[in-house]
Amino acid sequence: MNPIKHIDTAILLDLIMSTPQVSGRGGAPPLPPVGSLDSRQMAPYDKCRESSLTLPTLGGSRFAGAPLDGYLSPEGDSSAAALQVSISLNKVELSVGESKFFICTAIGEPVRLDWYNPQGERIVQSKRMALHTETSRSRLIIYNAIIEDAGIYRCQATDASGHTEEASVVLEIYQRLTFQDVQSPQEFRHGDTAEVVCDVISSPVPVVVWYYQDKEITEEHRNKFQVLTNNNLQIYQVNKADEGVYRCEASVEARGEIDFVDIAVVVNDEFIMRLTYRRSALSLLSFV
Repeated sequence: MNPIKHIDTAILLDLIMSTPQVSGRGGAPPLPPVGSLDSRQMAPYDKCRESSLTLPTLGGSRFAGAPLDGYLSPEGDSSAAALQVSISLNKVELSVGESKFFICTAIGEPVRLDWYNPQGERIVQSKRMALHTETSRSRLIIYNAIIEDAGIYRCQATDASGHTEEASVVLEIYQRLTFQDVQSPQEFRHGDTAEVVCDVISSPVPVVVWYYQDKEITEEHRNKFQVLTNNNLQIYQVNKADEGVYRCEASVEARGEIDFVDIAVVVNDEFIMRLTYRRSALSLLSFV
């Protein structure tokens, strides 16, 4: 089909005015077949043919909605469908360790479908990334996602002429709140400065709040407690009165994610520590 161009106003008006008018209910009639027009009525069509023009549909006129193919070119033209590519998802958030798949679909006559990673490299089959490709459909599977998997993934379709079209999906990877090997109970010696360990990770970095006896430890308690930059809780001159269960609570405001772990703190007085040391020494001597 010839590309649509702007038609000379005089030619267009001549075509409209020369078409027979029919009165009556039900609105304007459809355009008459080209073969039924006399030489005077065919003149505007001939002018359009000579100019290699294609008449558009005229909104609001009596030609509105009437296909003009077959009036200017009775045989009609056919062209291959344009190559189009789409991905089932546009943007995805995935936590570390999760798996996800994406479906790429191509419309037209693709001869090849390829996926590209955020570094611009063509993706090939691997243990963590699987590909299942058919003629016009390809599925990319990402297993056990890691932070380094984040970025823009592209699906590119190629037709027989070498023409390419592509679509993309943005993959964001985040680390869920995770407490790493937090020990309970944690024991300390009377009078020492204790550091209660709470190792928690997430992305973005979590906000950590400590509680003791159902009360939040704040700056008001800084003479006794301090939350360190590594999220551990420091207790100055720990003693028996400081024993109990401490709660380490972590949250990520951006996702509304929150979790906690309870840690029992045990304080051994100096006498017990000396006795334990002596027993260990005696056991060692007996062994020798």
